[in-house]
Formats: sequence, structure tokens, C-alpha cells
Amino acid sequence: MSFQYSSYRKSAVSLWSVIFRLEGNVMFAVLPLCIVNCLLLALVEYVRRRYHFEFSPTGHGLLTLLVSFLVISKVNLAYDRYKAVRQYAGQGSIALRELIQMAIAVSNTAMYNHNNNHEEINTDRAKELRHWRLECVTKATEILDASLCILQDRSLAKHFAHNKALESPPVT
Repeated sequence: MSFQYSSYRKSAVSLWSVIFRLEGNVMFAVLPLCIVNCLLLALVEYVRRRYHFEFSPTGHGLLTLLVSFLVISKVNLAYDRYKAVRQYAGQGSIALRELIQMAIAVSNTAMYNHNNNHEEINTDRAKELRHWRLECVTKATEILDASLCILQDRSLAKHFAHNKALESPPVT
């Protein structure tokens, strides 16, 4: 499995490319609802003019308050998701860094005698411990790289944004 490394800053180079990006855009899902809403509004306006009745201006103020509340709650929800992902990514990188530090400490402790003269126990044992330490660091780095690639992958980001379950690949 190969990952494509890209920076989030490269996608934000042009403001217009970010604004008019179609991938991940909900415009096509919302547009039919907007058209239906406009048709219903035209029907209400026709009935209002035909039968000469008026609406209370208080209702308009309440609807404005309701729509602003919904917009603010959606923005807060998106920000909370962002904060959660950022917090978990930070905790994961801290845990992996501590794991690497522990692997280094364990291998150094096992590599040297405990009589404070820092003589190596055995060259074969030392090579084996250095290889184990390098393998631990490599695996921890691969875990961190894979988690960052998952967070940067747009197709997976769609699943996370819409709370959809990820499809598992076929087992061969």
C-alpha cells in the first residue's frame, strides 16, 4: 500500500480553488431542496396575494433566530470534530514518542552492565538490541505516517465527516 504525501498548505495556495472545489461539496445535495423551497415560497406568495392576508413580522424574526442558531450549531459541531481529531493525533504522537524513548532506554539498559563501567555485554547481543530498537522506531514512525495519511486522505475524510462506516477491503 503506497501513500501519497501532500501538504494541506498546497491545497490552500489559491483561495478560489478552495472556494470552488467540488470534491466534498454538499451543493449538489442541497440544491434540489433549495429549488423546492423557492417553489413553495412562490406558492405561498401567490396564495397571500390572491386571498389578501398578511404574515406577522414576529415570525420572520423567529425564523431568522432559528436559522442563525442552526448555522452556529453546525459550525460548533465541525469545530468540535476538528479539535477532537487534533487532540487524538497529538496524544497518538506523544504516545509513540514515549514508546520510542522507552525502547531506547530498555535497549541501553540491557546493552550495558550494571556495574557503571559502561562495558558492552556482548557484541552479538548489542547488535540484536540495536536492531530491535531500530525496528521499534521504524514501526512507530510507520504508524504515525499511516495515521497522518488517513487524516489527509480526502476519500476517508468524507467518511469521517459524514459518520459513515469505512468499507473493509476484500480479504484475499
